[in-house]
Amino acid sequence: MIGGNAYARNTPSARLDRGIATLINAIDSKDFLRLYIQFFRDFISFDMAMITVYDHDNIVAHFFDTFPQGTSDLALRKYTESTFRFSPFFQYHRLGIKNGVYLMEKLAKGAVLKRPVDDTNELEIDASEEVGYATFGWPKGLKELDIAVRLSATKTAQIALYRLGADTFSEKEIEYLSSLQQTITTIFLKYWNIYGNSLANYNDPIDRALNSMGGERLTNRERQILKLVIRGMPSELIAKQLDIGRETVKSHRKNAYQKIDISSQVELLARMLDHMTGIG
Repeated sequence: MIGGNAYARNTPSARLDRGIATLINAIDSKDFLRLYIQFFRDFISFDMAMITVYDHDNIVAHFFDTFPQGTSDLALRKYTESTFRFSPFFQYHRLGIKNGVYLMEKLAKGAVLKRPVDDTNELEIDASEEVGYATFGWPKGLKELDIAVRLSATKTAQIALYRLGADTFSEKEIEYLSSLQQTITTIFLKYWNIYGNSLANYNDPIDRALNSMGGERLTNRERQILKLVIRGMPSELIAKQLDIGRETVKSHRKNAYQKIDISSQVELLARMLDHMTGIG
């Protein structure tokens, strides 16, 4: 029967189908990263999550997390500034980790890893942790499962799922997520190809201000044009610099204004100033 019954609509395959459709429809949405994490929660239990991207020997930025309020302010600042270098995932990223699903406790056993030997101001040695050490302020007693998505020859996305307590992720759960690897990778790559440049400039004050105004929905071209508008460049010069038509510039600018709910350059500059002042 067309439409099926309630049981058929709630089978794992039906939930998977709905989840994939939701993510595809949300590619242009401000809520994509939240929905991307929710996609995993429909099939595997976890308490917290984080999405981070690395490039070469550096961390591009941490883009999303579900840590308790206050934890991320302290621990993630230490992590993004220094202690990420001791992350087994990051070290395997530098070695060319492949797309896949990995248990942190297995990554941590790698013979090639660089490990801290003494406590520092940012990091403490703790044999009870599955990697043997932890960033100060990081939640204790976590079991971590990592999904690696290669974004380019030098960039890797880490989708980290965490459980509190002693329950590790089972082989069955790992196998199930591994069976979705192509879907997981393709959807995140699509999102990155649209918004990667703006996310990679996460620490730029103008980009951060735009993001706080809802700019995660902007395409790379829309963001590029808005940043030139903010610098006072008229449409004619923007078109010349980007080698596109003036009407194309106007179209992108109009779409960008709609996405961040403004109607004029004056309003853009005023809101930008307010948000940049708030960033500090």
